[in-house]
Amino acid sequence: MSIAFLTASFSPFTIASSDKWQVKRIEVSSGASLSLQMHFHRSEHWVVVNGTAKVEVGNIEKIMGPNESVYIPLEAKHRLSNPCLLYTSDAADEEDS
Repeated sequence: MSIAFLTASFSPFTIASSDKWQVKRIEVSSGASLSLQMHFHRSEHWVVVNGTAKVEVGNIEKIMGPNESVYIPLEAKHRLSNPCLLYTSDAADEEDS
């Protein structure tokens, strides 16, 4: 089993591990996503620590926030995205006209 801590480029690094598990921190930039994946030899458990995550597991898509988690079973196709896009403008309000 893997546990990933997700925050709002993809840059994983291992925080802790044993012969049966790993804890990794994965940061996904705004508007970016990881490739669609599937694993034959491990399940995963993802926990969102900060920001917003779009999680796809099989045919289900879910938007998750801090302290929410999802289990990814063996052989389930899955992907992680950060759907938050930051927009900048010279305008001081939200009017586009």
